[in-house]
Amino acid sequence: MSQDLEARLSALLAPPDEFPDEIFTARMRRAVLAEERLRAARRGSWRRFAVELAGSLAVLAAYLLIASGQPPGDDLITFEPATAGLLLVGFWTFVAMRSPSEV
Repeated sequence: MSQDLEARLSALLAPPDEFPDEIFTARMRRAVLAEERLRAARRGSWRRFAVELAGSLAVLAAYLLIASGQPPGDDLITFEPATAGLLLVGFWTFVAMRSPSEV
């Protein structure tokens, strides 16, 4: 019985297969890689936000230009400003739609 106890204690107190420093450095490398990936994802998110913001501002500017372009009452075929704005917003929504594989 004491030999069994001796075997268990020696198994518990034996040094690990890998040295703790190697385990620690592997964990730190994984943490650094994860942080780099998160940083790249954040940059991509901000870039996408900036592009979509610029596009939205372009749509708003086009809507304002159309609304102030022609005075009402001309005999030409014209759209109401609200209709033109709705068409522009609909077009922008269609352009901004992405398939799940592109996101």
